[in-house]
Amino acid sequence: MENTAKNKVDEINTAIDVLVAGNCWSFLDELLANLIQRAWRTDKEELIAYASRTSRVSSKLPSRERFMITCKHLHPKLDWKGLV
Repeated sequence: MENTAKNKVDEINTAIDVLVAGNCWSFLDELLANLIQRAWRTDKEELIAYASRTSRVSSKLPSRERFMITCKHLHPKLDWKGLV
């Protein structure tokens, strides 16, 4: 992964950790809902970061299920099983 992509993934991980720590469920759910619309033009590493960081709190994020369906549809060869 090139350095710029790694920095982006690190930023995503940090941001999601802050949102989870602050119990910002509505904001995080809206973020995933918006990401569904632009997932087709988002790097797969970024999608994986969103999926992995939100997996532990998936029960609080109604939009996450649709986000994961979109990810699996766009990148069917990736192993999404551990992130569902």
